[in-house]
Amino acid sequence: MKIIYMSFAIVFSFVLLKAQDKTSPFNSINFNELYEYGVKNFSTGNIEESENYFLEALKIKPNDITILKYLAEIAVANKNLIMISYYYDKVLTLDSRDEDALISLGVIHLNYGNIKRAKEFLLEAVNNEPKNELALFNLSILYGTIGEYSTAVNALKKLISYNPYNAKYYETIGMYYLSQNLFSDAEDNFLEALRYDKNLIESRKGLVILYQNQSELNESLKYIKELETLIPDLQDLNILKAYQQYLQGEIETAIKYALQENEEYPEEPDAYYLLSDLYKITGNELKSRYYLERAKKLNKDYSAKTVYSFLNIK
Repeated sequence: MKIIYMSFAIVFSFVLLKAQDKTSPFNSINFNELYEYGVKNFSTGNIEESENYFLEALKIKPNDITILKYLAEIAVANKNLIMISYYYDKVLTLDSRDEDALISLGVIHLNYGNIKRAKEFLLEAVNNEPKNELALFNLSILYGTIGEYSTAVNALKKLISYNPYNAKYYETIGMYYLSQNLFSDAEDNFLEALRYDKNLIESRKGLVILYQNQSELNESLKYIKELETLIPDLQDLNILKAYQQYLQGEIETAIKYALQENEEYPEEPDAYYLLSDLYKITGNELKSRYYLERAKKLNKDYSAKTVYSFLNIK
């Protein structure tokens, strides 16, 4: 049978440096002023202006690590991988143990699929500081991304031993267990996550999925309603509703919800896959093939990870 998988959003853990509240003409030649106005523009989202100030400041102090980090963060905002690596690599030449640079480079390479390099940077950060939660959490994400779930879970359990009240750690463990269809373990961790943070969305999604997989439809409906209350226009909520209706034998209502998801998020492949399966059940092969082809095309071109990939539709 087809299984519901929960995919994982890669966690970006870049450092947001402290802003200061001053303004100045751009033509200032004083390093401190250039720095302060660069920070001010950075904190208010004026990235291009901020970059200009920092570049001017860098001419005066080319080895200033804080300026290099800001320029790296600006490169992150601009999705400029070459310059991100350039600035953070320069930081590491000045301080090979700089945790911000190691973690950020690890996350960047992970996001771009360079698993080997990502692992090298994150492991180095963890080796330098074994209790660095940011480094260890991102390393767990890396292991989860490549399907090494037991290693990922062990890293998260170590994090929990350092910080037992971080709801996100339990939620992420729940996601890994859910991906392996270990529903009882997933349930325990999602419920624990919600005990520490009642506003978590992914834990509720996970609970909906695992209860639907076990045909505990009253329980799954409970969490669907909670999601509706928290975020009525939440992406994928209509897919969960559609699947709930399918399990209850209400195929036409399931199609209605799937079409609504498709209308609101036309670039999301999952809605097309779901509609293809549902129309196939109704005997409408033409529409089923149409939505399947659209799903395949979107799945090929879709750069972001969807939340749920496959539904157990027979």
